[in-house]
This record gives sequence, structure tokens and C-alpha cells, in this order.
Amino acid sequence: QLVSSVFVGQPLTDVCWSPGGTRVLAGSWRNAKMWVPGDPQAQIIVSNGSHNGVVKIDGFVPVAWRPSGDLIAAGSTVVSMIDESETLMTLRDVVLSSVGLSPDGKLLGVGRGNATFDIFDSDGHQRFHSSPLASTRYSQMHAFCWNPDGKTFIPGVRYLLTIQQFDAAGDKVANPVQMPGDTRSVAWS
Repeated sequence: QLVSSVFVGQPLTDVCWSPGGTRVLAGSWRNAKMWVPGDPQAQIIVSNGSHNGVVKIDGFVPVAWRPSGDLIAAGSTVVSMIDESETLMTLRDVVLSSVGLSPDGKLLGVGRGNATFDIFDSDGHQRFHSSPLASTRYSQMHAFCWNPDGKTFIPGVRYLLTIQQFDAAGDKVANPVQMPGDTRSVAWS
């Protein structure tokens, strides 16, 4: 009931707890909101496709916390949770389907609807762009999860029956792992 009062008439696409378990961050169509469980008042992070009137996001807004809890990614925007009015990074290209902040907060990984991924530094400069990881028509990157060591990550691709670990430079690490079905979510222990 809380979620339905926070996102009236909007489908949720991403939901994640803050590392300390005190707040919830959720993304929907052109919106991202954060709230404290039990309090129906949501803090708007992205509204109608923009944060502080700056960024235009035309689509669903993927969300992620930095493991330390001091930064969040909402679509193509990285926001400080210490000074919530401070936008730390804004990417020019905003068509993406998943996001992941590295544990040190210096890299933002983004997955795209064409089953590719990009790595951006904290200044918003693109460090790497992958080739498509799958070639089926409806493949898209549904997950982007950094290893807690911050050195590697795993992207999750719809309709791809393997998962592959990559390093922060975009190079493959180890052998791919066969999956029983496609991958829409990834989490490290």
C-alpha cells in the first residue's frame, strides 16, 4: 500500500533498499523517489524526467545505491545523499535500462536497451562502451552489479543464457557461467 501511495498510477521498474536498510529508492516511468518505510511522504529524486530541472530522462528510471549509502544513481544522474541538492554527475546520453555505482563511487556502469554497457568516470566521461552481448531482437541489459571489491562487475542481459564477469576497463574476466534462463537481476554476496 505504501508503494501505491508513493507512485500513483505508475509501474515500478526498480526498487532497492539503502545499505543501512533505513530508506527505499524506487524508479518508474520518468520518476525516481525515495522514502522512509512507514512514512508515505516520498522525496522526489527525478520528477518528470529531470533532477533540479537539469536532466531529461525519457523512459523508465533505473536506480542504485552506492554500498556506503552516500550516493545514489537515478537514471543518468548521480546524487549526493549528504547534500541532496548536489548533482555529482549527469550524463548527456540518457537512454539506459540499468545502472550500478562502483563501491568507491568513482565509476558508473550503465546498461542499455541494445544489450551493451558503458563505464563512465565521476566526471561523466565515457571510459568504455561494449559491443552487444546478445543479438536477439529483445535483448536488453536488465542488471549491472559491481563486485564489492570494486574491480569487477556482472551485467545481466535478457535472453542471454550466460553471465560474464568484466573488469572496470571492460575486459572479460574468467569464463562465462551457463545459466538455466535469461538474467534479469544480479547480486553479490
